[in-house]
Amino acid sequence: MLSPRDLSEKGLRMDSFSLDSDGTVEAASGSTTFLYQSDDERYDTGFFIIVYYSKNAAEANCVENEALEAEDSLDLMIFRNKVLPSIDKLLPVTNIDLKTVNGSVLISPRDSPNDKIYPLIPDSLATVPRVSISLLRKCPMQTSHFHLDLVTIAGHSNDSWYAFKRYRIPIDHEDQPMGILLTEVEHLNSLRSQHIIRPAFLVADNLNSECFRGYLTPFLPAGTLTDVFDDLLGDGTLDPMDPVVQDAVLLRPKLSQPSSRKANTSCEDAAGKPFVSKLSWPLKHTWSIEATSGVVALHDNRTCSGDIKLDNILLGRDGQLQLIDVAPQEGYTERYMPPEFDLVQIGDELPKTEARDVFALGIVLWQIAEEVGRFDREDPLTSPCLVWEEGQGSTPQWYRDLVNSCVEEDPGERPTARQILKVLRAGQ
Repeated sequence: MLSPRDLSEKGLRMDSFSLDSDGTVEAASGSTTFLYQSDDERYDTGFFIIVYYSKNAAEANCVENEALEAEDSLDLMIFRNKVLPSIDKLLPVTNIDLKTVNGSVLISPRDSPNDKIYPLIPDSLATVPRVSISLLRKCPMQTSHFHLDLVTIAGHSNDSWYAFKRYRIPIDHEDQPMGILLTEVEHLNSLRSQHIIRPAFLVADNLNSECFRGYLTPFLPAGTLTDVFDDLLGDGTLDPMDPVVQDAVLLRPKLSQPSSRKANTSCEDAAGKPFVSKLSWPLKHTWSIEATSGVVALHDNRTCSGDIKLDNILLGRDGQLQLIDVAPQEGYTERYMPPEFDLVQIGDELPKTEARDVFALGIVLWQIAEEVGRFDREDPLTSPCLVWEEGQGSTPQWYRDLVNSCVEEDPGERPTARQILKVLRAGQ
């Protein structure tokens, strides 16, 4: 979801924040990065000030506890009025510790972590065009992700917007290994599918054009399919500043009784109106083929994503779907996880398998057919009972059977992505 960039404090803004836990649910420490006296449109300008803080047991009501308990950044006004005036000398990157003592906010210099060097661009990416980070200009709208900006390229005649996936600026010593982002763009560039987004430009460092700072992909203003279905709920009048968000559909285990979107009622909405599809079946059928084609391209390349979901599928300007974030993921989205994984016992290190991707793809195909942007699962350890509405434009039975086979509890009973694609194409 997009929002206007906050320019209310000219020359000063919160750039990013991070939280760390000590193994408990609550955050035990955190840091907030502020950008001071910078050009709001350009990169590598101004002063970065990183403020570190920890849970303060001696001061119950203090700014650091307030930020950690809210799982939010340090307050900008606190920084401007109490922290910034106390800094003796600003460096391009200034690191400080903050602690409240007897009601007063105190700061002290912090040793700078060893700077990481940006990785060199490998020969495998020699065919991808490059652009210097000095030519990028930030757009007036921003995403909800700290490391994903919307930019244009100065001097380009078409003023196209791009999504800039980048390293944190400045690089933090606790960032993931530097090679991960580079491996991601190499992976994307190796895939040959019109239904997987590809890098448009590599972003090179201003001082060394061989150093990799991130990459650009085309910006697709329609957004993800989740955004599209939210828009449908608002009858096509979605205001990006006040979006209509769908109520989540609750998926119960297969062993329980199937339910409608309105729990344990008929297939009518709260006003008693029968279900009527807002999208034509041919369009949803085409989208299903396109989403599946992207997964087939992944599996044909002998890779698995581990994070196939509606939020990772964009609607292009030409009406076609494109998958994003398809490089093998370390994390996961619980709602899309198959029941063979015990998330509590395994943790984040979940095996990436084709059956795992197919299970998630099955849920995505159900969402497309039933126009469901948001859902919850009552029990992730069991296979869900998918909700199929009856009424005008309802989903054909052959499609329901196919999707239900994708979410079988036994991974060995699920079809392959290529088998799914074959059935979808035969259904035309």
